[in-house]
Amino acid sequence: MGGRAVPQQPIPLDRVGGPILAVAGADDLFWPSAGWARAIDAARPGAAPRQALVYPGAGHGVGTFPHLAAPTQFVNPTSGRIDLLGRTRAGNAAAQAAGWPRVLAFLDALPS
Repeated sequence: MGGRAVPQQPIPLDRVGGPILAVAGADDLFWPSAGWARAIDAARPGAAPRQALVYPGAGHGVGTFPHLAAPTQFVNPTSGRIDLLGRTRAGNAAAQAAGWPRVLAFLDALPS
């Protein structure tokens, strides 16, 4: 936003009627994704399927396919600042590998 930081805010869920799966690293240094994932899971009792997968020892890059690089930092293309994403490549890779089958199982359990 014009070189300014975008304020971090929880995702508003009041109009989400479908299933939700949140994948987060407990050691995410980019934003508080673990807390937000847990809040998503807790905010919708009795609604469509929802689930939070929070992986200890993992940072920001856990919600992707396994076997893709999950960096622990990157250079922000707007500011040139180095942003820390958290934890280690090994921790992120382990979370990706553990989470991917659970993502597929969540999707497979949805009605078609």
